[in-house]
Amino acid sequence: IPLIGREAILESCVGCCGYPMVSVKCSPHVLNNTLLLGDAAHAMVPFYGEGMNCGFGDCLILDDLLEKYGNLEDALDQYSAARVDDVHAMCDLAIYNYSILSNKCNSPLFQLRKHVDNMLFQWFPSKWTPLDTSIRFETKLSYRQCVNNKAWQDSMIERLFKGILLVIFSAVIAHIFS
Repeated sequence: IPLIGREAILESCVGCCGYPMVSVKCSPHVLNNTLLLGDAAHAMVPFYGEGMNCGFGDCLILDDLLEKYGNLEDALDQYSAARVDDVHAMCDLAIYNYSILSNKCNSPLFQLRKHVDNMLFQWFPSKWTPLDTSIRFETKLSYRQCVNNKAWQDSMIERLFKGILLVIFSAVIAHIFS
């Protein structure tokens, strides 16, 4: 604080206006032998904390392609096809997570869904992985696979809840008419 000064610190923290957050989804990531990696190709809002991991993922994909094709030109030719859809999915997931954090975290239905997700994950760990877990810890799944997996899980949960409601409704009707 003595080096910078108390007023300068206060001004930089309080006096600064906020800037809008943006997502960048470029396609292709390679043009005229110029490769975009990381935030240059797919900047994302920080609501999943996956931006740096996506950048590292870019490097891993490029390394795999260089190993597969043995030369930069062929690797770059295949890079966008191998990466664009996946990182666009992560940009969308970051926006989705913002909507969860800002609107749904305190919802009783959302909390119930989280409990059901976690329970199913404990019972069937090889078949059911919650979205947050699959994004952060499931290194073999692409972000696109995580999105597809969540869509499948949403349909299964919807069927489960409808089935439970049908059983409850049938039991009530049976009780009323017995």
